[in-house]
Amino acid sequence: PLLPHLFALAHPVGVLFFYDLCATLLFAAFAISFALTPRFDELPLDAVGALMVAAAFFAVRNVPLGLIACAPPLARHASLALARPRSRDNAGVAASASMSRANQLVIAGLALVLFAQTRLFSRMLDVPLQYPAGAVAFMRAHDLAGNILADYSWNDFLLYRLGGRSQVFIDSRYETIYPDAVTRDFLDFTAARPRAATVLASYPHDFVLIAPDSPAASLMESSAAWKPVYRDDASILFARADSPAAQLPGIPTSATAPPATFP
Repeated sequence: PLLPHLFALAHPVGVLFFYDLCATLLFAAFAISFALTPRFDELPLDAVGALMVAAAFFAVRNVPLGLIACAPPLARHASLALARPRSRDNAGVAASASMSRANQLVIAGLALVLFAQTRLFSRMLDVPLQYPAGAVAFMRAHDLAGNILADYSWNDFLLYRLGGRSQVFIDSRYETIYPDAVTRDFLDFTAARPRAATVLASYPHDFVLIAPDSPAASLMESSAAWKPVYRDDASILFARADSPAAQLPGIPTSATAPPATFP
């Protein structure tokens, strides 16, 4: 849910916290502007916006949809709430034109700050999560592919980077397609619960890709059936000890994790 997610991100404060905070404030502005200027002839659009905002509070994954749906009615009601009678004399027209130019200068200045500070218009964007880009580059350089048991937040990245040659254990569709038993097995392994070793042996994994500080890291390091083939500050890639990947010369390869960027 949005509000618990917002509070969880408050310590320490990061980019995702400000994203969720801005979204929450915009949702509040939508509700306030509607309360100040109700227009029942536009109720269907308001209802769609309200429904998607409610969905955003129910699950944080719906926040982008809530923002898209509430933007048009928010703009409409905010403009009505801020509307004032305008003078039709020459002085009023001149003042209006002056304010318009000032607004354009302010917007242009904000755009320049945004460009300089956030690299929003760059071909390479900074991301708040550290992805296993180094491990993926290692796999591609050595033509490695197969079934990958990886940290949950990395699975969509792996599918994007490795195409159709590799499969992941679970992806962000989560409970919509995966049985509860599979989800429990995944959580048992990643949390290093008592069944972790059983889960590791029960599925045809070719690779395990986890963070160095993952609870499952000690299990993987102590397993004779698995061998680390690549490691950096962000991830460790394990291959089965009897696989061709484990026989590559110079392994385990140690490197510095590349910057977390997209793409």
